[in-house]
Amino acid sequence: MLLLSEQVRLTEYDPSDRTACAGADECLLNSCARLFAVGDGSPSTGQESMARSVAFARNSGVDVEALRPDGASRTALEKVS
Repeated sequence: MLLLSEQVRLTEYDPSDRTACAGADECLLNSCARLFAVGDGSPSTGQESMARSVAFARNSGVDVEALRPDGASRTALEKVS
Protein backbone atom coordinates (compact mmCIF):
# COMPACT_ATOMS: atom_id res chain seq x y z
CA MET A 1 0.00 0.00 0.00
CA LEU A 2 2.87 2.36 0.67
CA LEU A 3 4.07 2.05 -2.91
CA LEU A 4 0.59 2.88 -4.24
CA SER A 5 0.04 5.83 -1.93
CA GLU A 6 0.12 9.38 -3.20
CA GLN A 7 0.93 10.64 0.28
CA VAL A 8 2.25 9.00 3.45
CA ARG A 9 1.99 10.64 6.86
CA LEU A 10 3.65 9.35 10.01
CA THR A 11 2.13 10.35 13.34
CA GLU A 12 3.93 10.11 16.66
CA TYR A 13 1.87 8.65 19.54
CA ASP A 14 2.24 6.35 22.53
CA PRO A 15 0.87 2.95 21.41
CA SER A 16 0.26 1.93 25.02
CA ASP A 17 -2.09 4.91 25.56
CA ARG A 18 -5.59 4.22 24.20
CA THR A 19 -6.43 7.94 24.07
CA ALA A 20 -3.23 8.65 22.13
CA CYS A 21 -4.10 5.84 19.67
CA ALA A 22 -7.57 7.29 19.10
CA GLY A 23 -6.10 10.77 18.68
CA ALA A 24 -3.60 9.53 16.09
CA ASP A 25 -6.42 7.80 14.19
CA GLU A 26 -8.52 10.97 14.25
CA CYS A 27 -5.59 13.11 13.10
CA LEU A 28 -5.06 10.88 10.08
CA LEU A 29 -8.78 10.54 9.32
CA ASN A 30 -9.23 14.32 9.35
CA SER A 31 -7.00 14.51 6.28
CA CYS A 32 -8.62 11.62 4.36
CA ALA A 33 -11.29 11.59 1.69
CA ARG A 34 -11.86 7.83 1.99
CA LEU A 35 -11.24 5.12 4.58
CA PHE A 36 -10.81 1.51 3.53
CA ALA A 37 -11.49 -0.44 6.73
CA VAL A 38 -10.16 -3.98 6.49
CA GLY A 39 -11.33 -6.35 9.21
CA ASP A 40 -10.50 -9.99 9.74
CA GLY A 41 -13.17 -10.68 12.35
CA SER A 42 -10.72 -10.99 15.22
CA PRO A 43 -11.72 -9.42 18.55
CA SER A 44 -10.43 -5.98 19.47
CA THR A 45 -7.41 -5.77 21.74
CA GLY A 46 -8.82 -2.67 23.37
CA GLN A 47 -5.94 -0.55 22.07
CA GLU A 48 -7.62 0.00 18.72
CA SER A 49 -11.14 -0.16 17.50
CA MET A 50 -12.04 -0.45 13.87
CA ALA A 51 -15.67 0.31 14.69
CA ARG A 52 -14.67 3.51 16.52
CA SER A 53 -12.50 4.68 13.61
CA VAL A 54 -15.25 3.91 11.10
CA ALA A 55 -17.82 5.80 13.17
CA PHE A 56 -15.48 8.79 13.55
CA ALA A 57 -14.79 8.82 9.80
CA ARG A 58 -18.48 8.65 8.89
CA ASN A 59 -19.37 11.39 11.39
CA SER A 60 -16.61 13.54 9.88
CA GLY A 61 -17.93 13.09 6.34
CA VAL A 62 -15.19 10.67 5.24
CA ASP A 63 -16.35 8.07 2.69
CA VAL A 64 -15.99 4.59 4.25
CA GLU A 65 -15.66 1.23 2.54
CA ALA A 66 -15.55 -1.78 4.87
CA LEU A 67 -13.75 -4.80 3.43
CA ARG A 68 -13.52 -8.31 4.84
CA PRO A 69 -11.57 -11.25 3.43
CA ASP A 70 -13.52 -14.39 2.54
CA GLY A 71 -14.37 -16.31 5.69
CA ALA A 72 -14.01 -13.31 8.03
CA SER A 73 -16.99 -12.50 10.22
CA ARG A 74 -17.92 -9.59 12.46
CA THR A 75 -18.27 -9.80 16.21
CA ALA A 76 -21.04 -7.94 18.01
CA LEU A 77 -18.63 -5.24 19.22
CA GLU A 78 -17.10 -4.57 15.83
CA LYS A 79 -20.02 -4.13 13.45
CA VAL A 80 -19.14 -1.32 11.05
CA SER A 81 -21.80 -1.45 8.34
